[in-house]
Amino acid sequence: MKRYFLVATILLSGILSVYAQKKEEKKAIVEKIVQNDKKLKMFWEKSMVDSITDLYTSNCYYIPEFGEMLDSREAVNKKLKIDFKSGLKVLQFTQVPSDHKVYDDLVIEVGVRTIKYSAKTGQAPVTEKYNYQIIWKKTSKGEYKIRSEIWNSVRK
Repeated sequence: MKRYFLVATILLSGILSVYAQKKEEKKAIVEKIVQNDKKLKMFWEKSMVDSITDLYTSNCYYIPEFGEMLDSREAVNKKLKIDFKSGLKVLQFTQVPSDHKVYDDLVIEVGVRTIKYSAKTGQAPVTEKYNYQIIWKKTSKGEYKIRSEIWNSVRK
C-alpha cells in the first residue's frame, strides 16, 4: 500500500511540475505580447510606419472596421504611409488586453483600444474606442508577429 502511495505521489508531482512549467511558459509568452503592445503604442504615437508594420507577418490580414481588407505587410505599410502623409496624427494609443489565449505557436489577444487622433492636419482631435482581436504568430526566430488584426468601434 505504501509503495502505491509513493508511486502515485511521484506521478502526481511530475504532472503538477509539467503543469507549472506550462503555466510559466504561457506567462513568458504573454509577457512578449505585452512588450509588443508597448511597441505598438510608441510606434503609433511617433508615426513610425515601418516599425509598426515590422510587427506584422509578411502574409498578415489587416481588417479595419471600414475599408478594404489588406492581406500583406507591404499593403498595410503602403496604406499607413498614405494615411500619415495625408495628415493622420495619433496623439494617444492605449490598448488594454482583456484576455490572451496561448496555443502552440499562436496567441489570440482581445481587448479594448482607445485612440485619440487627428485624421487631417489642422483637424480637431477625436477619441474613439474599439474592441480588437489580434492573432500573434510565433516566427522561426521565436518572435511574435501580428498574423491577423481586426477591430470595430464601441458605440455609445
